[in-house]
Amino acid sequence: MRYVSEYDSWHGTNLNTSQGTAGVVKEVAEDPVLSLVTTRRLAKDWPVLRDAPVLHHWLDVVEGAAGAEVGVGVVMREEDLDAHTHALMRLQHVYNLHAAHLVHPTPHGPALRVSDVVSIGIAALDNSMYGRAVEWLSAALQHTHRQGGDGDGQHKWNSIRQDRQTQQLNILLHLSTAVHDHQLTKENHDNHPGNYPLPLSQVPLEVQKQEENKVLESQEMETSDVISSTPRDKQVLSLLCRGHTLLTASESSHLKCHVGSRGSPWLRLMPVKVEEHSLDPAILSFHDLFLPHQLAVLRQLSRPLLEQARVQGADKSLTYMYRSSYNAWLRGPTHPVVRAVNHMIAALTGLEMDEDKEEAELLQTNLYGAGGHYIPHMDFLALYRSLWESDNPVEKLMKEFPNGDRVATFMIYMNKVEEGGRTAFPRVGVSVEPREGSAVFWYNLLPSGKGDLRMLHAACPVLRGTKWVSNKWIKHYPQMYHRPCLPLAV
Repeated sequence: MRYVSEYDSWHGTNLNTSQGTAGVVKEVAEDPVLSLVTTRRLAKDWPVLRDAPVLHHWLDVVEGAAGAEVGVGVVMREEDLDAHTHALMRLQHVYNLHAAHLVHPTPHGPALRVSDVVSIGIAALDNSMYGRAVEWLSAALQHTHRQGGDGDGQHKWNSIRQDRQTQQLNILLHLSTAVHDHQLTKENHDNHPGNYPLPLSQVPLEVQKQEENKVLESQEMETSDVISSTPRDKQVLSLLCRGHTLLTASESSHLKCHVGSRGSPWLRLMPVKVEEHSLDPAILSFHDLFLPHQLAVLRQLSRPLLEQARVQGADKSLTYMYRSSYNAWLRGPTHPVVRAVNHMIAALTGLEMDEDKEEAELLQTNLYGAGGHYIPHMDFLALYRSLWESDNPVEKLMKEFPNGDRVATFMIYMNKVEEGGRTAFPRVGVSVEPREGSAVFWYNLLPSGKGDLRMLHAACPVLRGTKWVSNKWIKHYPQMYHRPCLPLAV
């Protein structure tokens, strides 16, 4: 649903919408449960109501509602409903929320209906998250008994229909538990994508949830030699998104916060605040870097350009499984603030930033709504392509990337995020909290030019509110004489 993710893009524009409508849309965009409720109402209930014979006598109502659809920019598709269902399931999984609590009414709207809860349980089952499926389906069963069936309270289900729904839910629960235990037996508890490693038929779900964090914290970090994320990466990601760190006490003791000019004469009289999250590989944050009015300008410039973010090589209809955000690209000459941002990045990193010479890509801005995320991925591109299958891989590489791959990433946090939205590095064991006006910087490539597989990272789901970020990707070859070299081994 476009307006749920893009409400901020037309806030303050010339659309004929009242302030009250804008406030409602803002609440919907910032609350994942309310987003799912609203999406399901628009996708399932409104078409039936709109086409009902009784409304044909109320042409002013139908025409008014149709005009609101056009004015607000509602574009309802089946994948929008799937996207919100998966988003809520993902939030519950990553942040270890209780499904029963999410079923209850929110401060801004009604409770999820039984059909909503069941759809989330089935989505979890389809994604091999059998433990979570059991949890959602159990919540649906409790919800059925509490509400007397699926409905809005105007018409109670009769006992026969309620018994039938209870019977169907019990079958789904049995299926989820059986598939979970069968998969564990077949895979010998290794590399299983589900949440809970013990058979659900023997160990209660709540017992395993209580032990989940302890098991993860006791395991040593592993540096994978593969590009795509592993089950271990996904498990660690959930812990990092909740604010935990997996660095040892010895590793953490060497990290510092300090003020410095980063070797730039321009910053000597206005040094920046630097926070070290990791030394090897280096992951740094710069705090209080940009002023609120500068960030507001970047958001305002981006709003009319926002488009659904895509993933290279992924089915467009399933993009929401990989990432859910809207992005735009800003050139340096667009506005003095964009030029100032590029200048600041160059001073902080010591790297060349001329877009005309393709030393860096354009500034990319991203808007994430409630539940917005990006699965674990690498920022470098070459190793994602089938370059090495050609007869002359070096020639093909130079043709596709004349200035090399993305050597580094500079990410700016452009607003205050209410809850969630961290940037997590599962193979390093750290995550960075989004702070308005701050930025995080890391290298994607080793000094040899090969991709650093430790730099797998993800955008944790936004639990409440929205999240604006902007990325600057810097190219490899123009930095030949600018990127610091590693000291020679003695």
